[in-house]
Amino acid sequence: LKVPFIMMTGQGDERLAVEMMKLGASDYLVKDVDLMDILPVALNRLFNTIRTEQALRKSQRDLMESEARFRRAASLISDVVYSCTTDEDGVYSIEWMTGASEPICGYTIEEIVSRKCWRFLVAEEDIPVFEKNVTGLASGHKASCELRICHKNGGIRWVASHAECVTDAR
Repeated sequence: LKVPFIMMTGQGDERLAVEMMKLGASDYLVKDVDLMDILPVALNRLFNTIRTEQALRKSQRDLMESEARFRRAASLISDVVYSCTTDEDGVYSIEWMTGASEPICGYTIEEIVSRKCWRFLVAEEDIPVFEKNVTGLASGHKASCELRICHKNGGIRWVASHAECVTDAR
């Protein structure tokens, strides 16, 4: 439990002030200064710190709840959702992936992500469609297409791909 407090003393000992701040004091005041001037400033600083810390804790709780909701929703989808990046050389790489990859293509998410791109799944005849509508999208554009993918067991599956290229301004 962190209880905010202001240390007030009759001695202006710097070592004591440093020690008290290390122990959690929010501020350190010496009685021989004009307290009517300095106490309101110290209290305002303390209350602002408390409000900021409360807002930060609330934001952290909200973020954790949002992430938990996302994880629950993602675990229930029967499709595959992913995000990719490209480096300055245009090399495409899966940033994250979730969904039902094994029932669809026979590969785990880890196997696909380790290959950097799911292009290896696409039937050779559909590579031009894949490159135009998935990896070749310009920023701000969307595309949809149907592709044949090669299942790990050797079979062929038709999939619908819906892609959107977004420039992330992180």
